[in-house]
Amino acid sequence: MPRNALPNVILPILALAGTGLAVVTVFAGTRAPQSPVVVDQPAQSTFAYAVSGTGLVEPGSEFIEVGAEVSGTVARVAVAAGQLIEAGEVLFTLDSRAAAAERAVRASELALAEATIARLRAAPRSEDLPPLEARVAAAEALLREAQSLLSLVERVGEGDASSPNEVARRRYLVEEREAAVREAKALLAHAEAGSWSEDIRVAEAERDAAAARLGAADVALELRTIRAPVAGTILRVEVRPGEHVAAGGSPAIVLGSLDELLVRIDIDENEAWRVEKGARATASLRGNSTRRADLAFVRIEPYVVPKRSLTGLSTERVDTRVLQVIYSMRADALDAFPGQQVDVFIEAAQRNAEATLAPR
Repeated sequence: MPRNALPNVILPILALAGTGLAVVTVFAGTRAPQSPVVVDQPAQSTFAYAVSGTGLVEPGSEFIEVGAEVSGTVARVAVAAGQLIEAGEVLFTLDSRAAAAERAVRASELALAEATIARLRAAPRSEDLPPLEARVAAAEALLREAQSLLSLVERVGEGDASSPNEVARRRYLVEEREAAVREAKALLAHAEAGSWSEDIRVAEAERDAAAARLGAADVALELRTIRAPVAGTILRVEVRPGEHVAAGGSPAIVLGSLDELLVRIDIDENEAWRVEKGARATASLRGNSTRRADLAFVRIEPYVVPKRSLTGLSTERVDTRVLQVIYSMRADALDAFPGQQVDVFIEAAQRNAEATLAPR
């Protein structure tokens, strides 16, 4: 085959191949799409007229989020998810070495204050009085000696045998010894009287302050042991030993009572006016709409809030405000778990009829 004839053969073949591929693609695109397999039929209302909403399953006690009142490092976690607990049972503990040391210091301060009060109330000691009594006796003896010398000098002085200075010196000595006697007797009287009542009151006040500081240390130590506020079931554990827990931070443990379940239903604000207290309602399980349970009215939350429980639909508005209506159901009615969403229908009157009767 001549070399210049090769393009004349290949180009027509490629053109025919492209044409055939285009035809196949067009025919494939015109085929009817296969219908998706329906896993579950959407939930249907059993009432003639109803208001629908998304319900969130909650424990009968609602979600109880437990955190720590003081910051610290987790030393031990005493519970696990799914565990039944009683009120007051330990959930987890924080490292308490520093708090225990502080308590020991406060306890020693209280012991010192109580010992001081005991010492003041026990005064005077029996062995303290004899030395003071002996001091009084010695002072009196010295006084008598000085008085005797003064009397002798004064008698001699009548015949000009002693100088006036000597007489004055002896008189001053007598006065000095009299003052020493008074001092010794005052010290003895002070010891015999015991402790001053005001000193005891001051010591008692110091003891009370020490007791208050010890009480504060006990509280600080107790706060490092976190206990269950109510009986229920542990739903989620968010802490592990060695992790740091901040006071007022995210909840460490979530618990609640599962003897009965609540369903918190979000009703669009545009439909909220149709909801009546005590209206009948049913709930269907997501993924199995044949599982349906009757609900019992509990209350209406009297405050419209922004919608937070999202369904994930592309048509859903996230700026919607909702009225929350609370219903209850048996724990085994749907075998639903706390936090699970359910489809709820609440019985209501016909919308058109209500609109006709509504005042303008």
